[in-house]
Amino acid sequence: MKEPSKNTGRIITKIKKYKNHVNVYFSEEKLELSFDAFTSFYLYKGKEVSDADYKKLVSKVDNEKYLSYALRLLSNHMYSEWKMREKLYAKEAEKNQVDEVITTLKKQGFIDDNLFIEEYLEYASRNNIGKNKIKENLLKKGIFEEEINKITFKEKDEINKASALLPKLIKRYYKYNARSQKDHIVQGLIREGFDLDVALEVTRDLKLLDEKKEDQLLKKDYQMIKTRYARKYNGRELKEKIISALSRKGYKGKDIFKMIGEEYEVR
Repeated sequence: MKEPSKNTGRIITKIKKYKNHVNVYFSEEKLELSFDAFTSFYLYKGKEVSDADYKKLVSKVDNEKYLSYALRLLSNHMYSEWKMREKLYAKEAEKNQVDEVITTLKKQGFIDDNLFIEEYLEYASRNNIGKNKIKENLLKKGIFEEEINKITFKEKDEINKASALLPKLIKRYYKYNARSQKDHIVQGLIREGFDLDVALEVTRDLKLLDEKKEDQLLKKDYQMIKTRYARKYNGRELKEKIISALSRKGYKGKDIFKMIGEEYEVR
């Protein structure tokens, strides 16, 4: 007589339904299922679940967990497909699980790289971000270079954005002398992603300081530099050090020599 096969599956000992999920209990284990997952399997108290079916249940739970995590992320920010994959892999999801979540998100319209690019470009326009920084940021956000290179940037738009940044940069560097201030503004525009030619174009006719204020700044810097170097140098060497330091700060040669000449004549 043939012996009955041994029970190798898991027996459901209890099922408890809640408002948003269902808990399925085994002897020493519990699975928390969504109603969708619960109804997709024929489950009831006392049912023996085979190892294969149990693995499917566990996989379903994990997939829902990763999908829920992805939706929480997307509730705060948009993500490119690549960045969302990175986030899921960081949660130790398997490739097939990541693929399933991404497929679901794409079908539901939560992941769309073209829309992501479009919305970021609108954000960059509102915040006066230059094209080079836009490209750099999109690359960091997981958009492939091939797609980034398809974006076109109009020179007029770049000039308008750079011009809109000028008041903030002028305010930031107002303590510098005219030449140094202009250099800092140009470098500031480049850091914001604008090409050098755009930065030079919008600052070409920029009037930063009147002559009186420029003289005041020169006198202030001159006294500070002279005091610093006079501790170590004197005579001609001191004069050369002062000229060199003031020149590096962007003051014009004729103004520097005029001030030093007046100072040394008084002495």
